[in-house]
Amino acid sequence: MLQRWISAIVAASILVAILLSDVLIIKICTIVLAMVALYEVFCAFSFQKNPVFVFLGIVSCLSFGVFNRINPNYLEAIAFISIIIMILVMIGSHKKVSFIDITVLSFILLVIPFCFEHILFIRKIPEWGQYYIWLPFIGAFCSDSGAFFVGKAFGGKKLCPELSPKKTISGSIGGFIGSIVGFFLYSMVLIYYFKFQVSYLHYYILAVLCSFASQIGDLTASAIKRHSSIKDFGNIMPGHGGLMDRVDGLMFSAPMVYVYVFSLGIVIFN
Repeated sequence: MLQRWISAIVAASILVAILLSDVLIIKICTIVLAMVALYEVFCAFSFQKNPVFVFLGIVSCLSFGVFNRINPNYLEAIAFISIIIMILVMIGSHKKVSFIDITVLSFILLVIPFCFEHILFIRKIPEWGQYYIWLPFIGAFCSDSGAFFVGKAFGGKKLCPELSPKKTISGSIGGFIGSIVGFFLYSMVLIYYFKFQVSYLHYYILAVLCSFASQIGDLTASAIKRHSSIKDFGNIMPGHGGLMDRVDGLMFSAPMVYVYVFSLGIVIFN
């Protein structure tokens, strides 16, 4: 348990330093995050053994952070060429690489880099990006903590025992409460230190949506681990497992924040 707390404190300190940095640092860290998470999921399916797949993974992670900046039209070309390459690999190695492998690979090549790159997209939202960027992290991590402590304290009926035997309905409710509490504490900083006005209705709706998205991400990661018969995605964080074990909720909470405040144009801060 001590090792777990030390890892959490170190990781939180690094995260705060990164989020307070400029856009370039956040871009680099986001790309690295996507690459590490993608590699851990690759290992779950043994895709890391194929150099062509590893190359496609690197290209996929760079696409949203680098190529999209150069010319958004490159993304369509990259996606099409990647599909052709995967099909050629399947045709040339049909005894080792099945159609299901290509389907799974296509899914994770799209979903993981795409979702994590929304951290950068949020940071680049004009005027408010440096404040919005904290929301997906608060929502995901406070939801995870709330679910852990409430679920451990109350237990009860299992939420989805086939995918994650330890998760309970009480824990899921605790996740929503944890996210709301985290958002509340952050709003106190914004209101009393930065003198912001907060649209409370939309703000707390987003807190609930972030917890929902985070829990979906957690269950998605659990489904991958259950399919691959592994306990953790790695051991990069002592006491916590792999990086993906800690950021699976963030994978979906980041797009949720971006869609809510930018794509839908809902005003939360002013």
